[in-house]
Formats: sequence, C-alpha cells, structure tokens
Amino acid sequence: MKKILLFTLVMVFIFSAVSMAHPPQNLNVKFNMEDKMLTVEVTHNVGGSNTSHYVDEIIVTHKDEEIVMQKPGQQLKNKEIFYYYMPGIKDGDQISINTVCSIQGSRSIDYTITSATDN
Repeated sequence: MKKILLFTLVMVFIFSAVSMAHPPQNLNVKFNMEDKMLTVEVTHNVGGSNTSHYVDEIIVTHKDEEIVMQKPGQQLKNKEIFYYYMPGIKDGDQISINTVCSIQGSRSIDYTITSATDN
C-alpha cells in the first residue's frame, strides 16, 4: 500500500511540474545594421526571478551554422533582452533564433535582415 501511495505522489509531482513548463511565449528580434547589433527580447512568464524554470538556451544560426549559443543559467524577469554583436551579417541575410525552456518546450523565429527597417 505504501508503494502505491508513494508512486501516486511521485506521479502527481512529475505531472504538475511538467504541466507548469512551457516554451517562451514571445520572441521579438531587431537588428541594427549600423552597429551590427542583434537584439533578442524573450518573454517567458515564470513568475519573476527563477533558478529552476527559465530560458536555458538561446541559439542563433546563420547559413546553417550556429554562431551564438548562450546558456543564461537563470531568469531574473519574465521579459529579458539579450544583445549580440554580429559583424558578418549583411542586408538580406536570414538568421534563426531558437530559445529553449529549462523544463520543456522551445520557440524559434526566422528573421531576415533588412537595413531599411531595423535602425
């Protein structure tokens, strides 16, 4: 009987933790051609400062090559902004940004660099 109760409690804990996990809700991306800065704004509502549920990875790829891989390690706010200097990016280039939750889920966006609208 104790084994069944223990198993049930463990399963409830696991399912409740997973049900609270979710991918980042939103990604806003901007690129400033003048200073070659990529700005990635990630919205991942986890209730503020959190060391167990956070954006675990931010990966930027260009021409199928991973050029940025950051592991923040914790999340201080529900919305955080990351800046990356990207000197090799040119007008018309396509980049992909992928964000991964520390528990479950990810969100990706493809972004085309256009000098006319991003300054």
